[in-house]
Amino acid sequence: MQQKHKQLCIIPAGIAVVAIGVSSFWLWRRRCRKPESQLADSVARRPLTKHRSLLPHDVIVRLRGQRKNLGRPGALGVPHVFDLAALRGNANKLALIVVDMQEAFFPPSPIGLSTNPSIISNINKLAKLLRDIGGTVCWITSDVGPDALEDWSVMYDAFLGFAADDIKPALRKGGIDFGSNYDPMKAAHGMDGPLWPSLDVQSKVDWVVKKDRYSPFCTGGRHQGRTAAEGPVSIPTAGTFETRLRDASVDTVIIAGCQTNICCEATARDAMQLNFKTIVIADACAARTDADHDAALNSLVGMFADIMLTDEIISILE
Repeated sequence: MQQKHKQLCIIPAGIAVVAIGVSSFWLWRRRCRKPESQLADSVARRPLTKHRSLLPHDVIVRLRGQRKNLGRPGALGVPHVFDLAALRGNANKLALIVVDMQEAFFPPSPIGLSTNPSIISNINKLAKLLRDIGGTVCWITSDVGPDALEDWSVMYDAFLGFAADDIKPALRKGGIDFGSNYDPMKAAHGMDGPLWPSLDVQSKVDWVVKKDRYSPFCTGGRHQGRTAAEGPVSIPTAGTFETRLRDASVDTVIIAGCQTNICCEATARDAMQLNFKTIVIADACAARTDADHDAALNSLVGMFADIMLTDEIISILE
């Protein structure tokens, strides 16, 4: 069984790897999972695996040519299209959106990303920065309920293969983490577990918002864009998360979390197409492989988002 898990983790297939591994995650969670403090300690003792975060040379050359009027290139070699320095006195327009940093996606879970522990420090730095300057910090939790079996049947009938036999019963038990006693650091969040204990989540001031699709912006199910206090909706509607941000005067989003090429990329694409200025922080995002990570950055940098590094954005906004 351990050898099987090892093989699954090195297949560069993104969604397929996650889907196949979910049943193994449930078995691990029931039988082998340690308390939160021990989980964090065991991961902290491991050597960190970090992404390189590289953009292709030809893309850098092309975008430098297209953007030669925008000044010096950023840390990854491409000039940025958004002037974040202009927001220093208007940080209420900024929101940090941290995607899916939950137990299922960390080692020693069978579907955990070896690169996820390496981005915790940068995410915490970004969260502190946003709070200090008056921006919004939003933790997005994946929490898929039983309605997805019908409303997103294309996903759960077509993409999961043999793992569907374990995933579908798990989904039918989901959708329970709502109400006044909700704690994002302990809630099961359907299949994906609580937020990772080493994250600097300050629930009294930060937002914690659920999603049940890859992106929190798209039309989804009963949990999409909802908080635990609000509870699920009877009839899903479009634009719940977008409206939440607009009502807070946010027009610029900074995206971090996992996986770079799945939920982070989907979130960034949707945000930009809804007219939010979008920045993806390369060294605060994680994917299953360097190839997956870099491909997502390459896909986004041309027409969807500025790609920046943590220290770079901190130096601009501090």
